[in-house]
Amino acid sequence: MATIDVGQLMQDMATTMTTILKTDVTLLRGYSQAKAKSIARVSKLVAEGYASGEIDQSEFEMELDEVDFMIERFVRNLGALANTTIERVINALTGAIYGAIKLVAAGAGVPLPALNLPRE
Repeated sequence: MATIDVGQLMQDMATTMTTILKTDVTLLRGYSQAKAKSIARVSKLVAEGYASGEIDQSEFEMELDEVDFMIERFVRNLGALANTTIERVINALTGAIYGAIKLVAAGAGVPLPALNLPRE
């Protein structure tokens, strides 16, 4: 009778998580660096424009509102991307576990009901 090697399954789960997280963290790092640089550049322009008198108090406050909006959008996007990563890990781990269960059941000749695997 087929069985699940718990140690191997744990290793497969760790490998799956590591693969997804390395890929997604690399993408998140690139995204966050680019957006942070953009926010910093706009902030510099606003500060220099105000300091030189190129923009007045009213324009300065409007520009600061825009910087606030950029920061909020940036952080919310990071949160959404992190949630996507979490969902990818959940789906991959569920697939690995269901796959192991299917193998054991198939090896024993036991029919399984349809398992609703999460979408990737």
